[in-house]
Amino acid sequence: MVKRSVKHWEQKEDELLKHLIEINESKKWNHISEMMNSDDSANYKSPKQCRDRWVNHLDPKLNQTPWTDEEEAFLIEKHKNFGCKWSIISKFFQGRSANSIKNHFYSLIRKNLRRYNKYHALGKRISGKVSNLIKSPKYYKLLVKPTLPKTHKSFKEVLKNEEECSEAKEVLNEPKNLNLLWTKGFIERNEILSQFQEPVLPCYWLFPLSYHYN
Repeated sequence: MVKRSVKHWEQKEDELLKHLIEINESKKWNHISEMMNSDDSANYKSPKQCRDRWVNHLDPKLNQTPWTDEEEAFLIEKHKNFGCKWSIISKFFQGRSANSIKNHFYSLIRKNLRRYNKYHALGKRISGKVSNLIKSPKYYKLLVKPTLPKTHKSFKEVLKNEEECSEAKEVLNEPKNLNLLWTKGFIERNEILSQFQEPVLPCYWLFPLSYHYN
């Protein structure tokens, strides 16, 4: 019976692959794939599938810890230097596979894109494939950067400034508020000027005889 190829790996298949690699230190993936397929409990796995599963997930040398802020900043710096050459970038990260580095980079960009679109108006939102957006210098500078958490100080300042701008626009759009703002500004201006200028005498104080009283 011909086995069908299944991309999903079950736990028993992972354990079998680990065992086969232990007894085959040379890691001949064609031979390991044949041994995997000879087991009735495992689905068909190609040599490439066996290699990718080991290199990206099962190798005990892999660093499975969460990414730090320093690593993300270093990843962005290396992407600016080498572009999407993940195999070269992976040499600078001990225990991080090329596939995990690529996945984390694009998840970082997608997170920045969702955060940007969430707090901007419909006409100012960014749409399109991430791989195409980062080719544009305008969007690259905007999206390719470490993600700030919602509790970050600078993120709160951005939201506060946007709320103040929206409130100011609402006030300016109402005619009644325009008169209030003009009157308030006129009074504040006179109060400031009165601190530096001498009081101006009315004309009937200077020329009492020529002034016509009612």
